[in-house]
Amino acid sequence: MRTEKYILCFGFFILISFPVINNLLNIVKPASNTENRALKVMPKTDTCSVDTYIKGLEGFLIDHTSIRNYAIRFHNKLNVFVFRSSPVNVEAFIGKDGWYYFSGEELKTFVGTELFTEKELGEFKNEMLRRKDIIEEKHNSHLFVAIVPNKANIYPEFMPDHIIRSETGGYGKQILNYLTKNGISTIDLYEPLTKAKQTHAVYYKTDNHWNDFGAFIASNVILKEFRKVEPKVQELDVNSYKVKRVEEKAGDIAKMLSVEDVLSDENYIPIPLLGEKSHQMDQNKYKCIKDFAYPWEYEHTRYTNNDSLPTILIIRDSFGAKPFKYISEQSKKCITIFDAWHYGLNEEIIASEKPDIILYLILESQLKNLMKYQKAEKGLIVTDSASQ
Repeated sequence: MRTEKYILCFGFFILISFPVINNLLNIVKPASNTENRALKVMPKTDTCSVDTYIKGLEGFLIDHTSIRNYAIRFHNKLNVFVFRSSPVNVEAFIGKDGWYYFSGEELKTFVGTELFTEKELGEFKNEMLRRKDIIEEKHNSHLFVAIVPNKANIYPEFMPDHIIRSETGGYGKQILNYLTKNGISTIDLYEPLTKAKQTHAVYYKTDNHWNDFGAFIASNVILKEFRKVEPKVQELDVNSYKVKRVEEKAGDIAKMLSVEDVLSDENYIPIPLLGEKSHQMDQNKYKCIKDFAYPWEYEHTRYTNNDSLPTILIIRDSFGAKPFKYISEQSKKCITIFDAWHYGLNEEIIASEKPDIILYLILESQLKNLMKYQKAEKGLIVTDSASQ
């Protein structure tokens, strides 16, 4: 009995000591971090604020403990594949038939329980009307606003049964309808994407983004609206594209759940039979927003050099990456600016590029950012541009 106790104590000692031993000997190679946040850094010594220093040191040691990421991955896989539930520390959840969704703000746009107040709607309207006046009167351009639906609002049938959707709908459609009634040229992508999913999937199963086919459908809807102010713009001919199914790595939600190494996804890519008319040649003319997590995505440019077509400026988020190559097919020059989810006016870029059309392409769960950062610019609130 005494021998068994010694063995048990020794095994327990090795178990709790292994992270320290592994830090010294590097027996087990570190696993990649799947958390959607920056790890804590070593705090500076501050004798005037010992409690703060100790708390910061504790966070640093926890984040940088050896085999920590393996433990997180094991815990997440256990939840996903054994208990069929989402880890409590991850803002994502499992739907039906292998569909994965984000929770948080994206879920709010689905359940529809947190709509904008009349005051907030009025502020949003006034800001967009202000921009419309500047864009149209000062810069002789045309303003369009397209709200990108979150995946759950296009694929509600794969949501868990316990999540109940309000009959009023989410705040994405609320803003879309309100702006339309108040003189802003909006583009409704909800119905076209819902209809198109009968042909091919329009969103990824393990990622929150639309796939190439979804982006293609959205691009054609956008081009149809552009044609109302620029008659030379044409919708892309669906018959001149071949849709190719491609297997890809699992997406961002699977990565957050630490299951991207055991899952895959599929994409449906419309490929032009006669090749692309536009070509990418980035200018890198404009200074990127400080502390933006993806500075390489800040500015991109494509050209066709067809003088009969308009110059287009797109202020976007990550959903604007895939439509870029399709929309640019019907432009002389197409510039995209990913301004860290600020969706700012970017008037200095407008003045420099002199676009004929300006499109704000905004994911519905990020709509609040537009007003948040606009208020920050006016000094009404203090915010951190790197927080998103």
